[in-house]
Amino acid sequence: MTGPVKITFMSWGGVERFQKWIDAWNGTWPDAAKKIVPEAVTGGSGSSDMFTMLRTAMAAGGENIPDFYESNATDIPEFAERGLMLPIDDYLTPYTDDLIPAAKKVASYNGHFYGVPMQVKSKVWWYRKDMFEKAGIVPDQVKTLDDLINAGKALKGAYPDAFLFNLAPKSSGGWLSMLLSYYDDLKFAERGGTWNVTTDERFAQMFDIVKKIYKADIASPVGDWSSDWSPAMTDSKIASIIGPSGASWMAEFLPQFDTVHAGLWGAALWPEFSREGSEAGGSIWAITKYSKNPGAAFEYLKNFHLTKEGALTLYKLIGFLPMIKSAQEIVKAEAAKNERPEGTTEEQWKLAPVNYFGLDYLDVLFQAQDHVKIFQYDMAFNNEINILGQYCNEYVEDKMTLLEALRSAEDEMKTQIVDPYKLG
Repeated sequence: MTGPVKITFMSWGGVERFQKWIDAWNGTWPDAAKKIVPEAVTGGSGSSDMFTMLRTAMAAGGENIPDFYESNATDIPEFAERGLMLPIDDYLTPYTDDLIPAAKKVASYNGHFYGVPMQVKSKVWWYRKDMFEKAGIVPDQVKTLDDLINAGKALKGAYPDAFLFNLAPKSSGGWLSMLLSYYDDLKFAERGGTWNVTTDERFAQMFDIVKKIYKADIASPVGDWSSDWSPAMTDSKIASIIGPSGASWMAEFLPQFDTVHAGLWGAALWPEFSREGSEAGGSIWAITKYSKNPGAAFEYLKNFHLTKEGALTLYKLIGFLPMIKSAQEIVKAEAAKNERPEGTTEEQWKLAPVNYFGLDYLDVLFQAQDHVKIFQYDMAFNNEINILGQYCNEYVEDKMTLLEALRSAEDEMKTQIVDPYKLG
């Protein structure tokens, strides 16, 4: 007698965080759970650890590679080109009419679908409603870069010891990544080895935007995810989050960083000058070519991400927005109930996003999904953006002219990377 099929999946940050996914699978789809048994395996403490592990495993013939794994959009080109990811067009195509456009973009590369979309990382401007009100800042009226700078000056006028947002010295790369995503047809290089950094004027324009932001003195030097970040927020020294961490997923983390001002944070779209784009695109679950049970893997993923029941389950479980259009109103209705889950304390419930930001934050997040664009990532993007940020810093600090910085960045890419579509 044939027993249930076991499938393994990998992500980073420890397997414990996925136990509630597995519990939800068993409880929500009990009949399917008798046939498919999922098991989470660790990929290390961070995504770079996992991808190093996968490269090593591929070189060894695929031993211990799971049935599927989590991938950021930035890493899809490398592992699609290397052949680790299984194209899943036949599996996913029947569901694409219901997928939101941004989800289809995240899951696509080079004309094929390479994963089940899990999350879209849209741009969102998180802000302190009380501080903005006192400073006379209306987010919807901040449209241009000059408007943003003027808002920073107005904030400083109302709160002399505070800043509009934070941007640590030499953190240009994060801002550049968000800004460059505004253009869905922009590439660092063409296939064949022609580089665009010095010839496409949009790279120069992004350098100028970043420099203008730094020179305006509207940003705190505190870095994202630093030990000083949370205290700066709780002490009202930072009035908003925009830039590298100005993304939809911050809804999960901001309530943990500033427990003092629950109910005073709100969400808005990014200013129009850079509203389109995304923070690293999003993430997918990629089925590997080494999977012994790709059909079972897709069945598990389909239930969570491509059905109304699954979308509602994931929203209640971890606050993920649905990747399918048909589930959006269901999630909004669930949020509007404002029912405290069993086992949740009053203090924990106060920090739940629907209470922490107010119910209208969901409308902003759904609107932000309509503005998602995915940068034309290649196999070397993470290296490229680091190099670009390094030389943008030289330009910001007036150590290089704009042309010198761009030429130096491109020369280093040519030397270090050579061909970003054909890595060794």
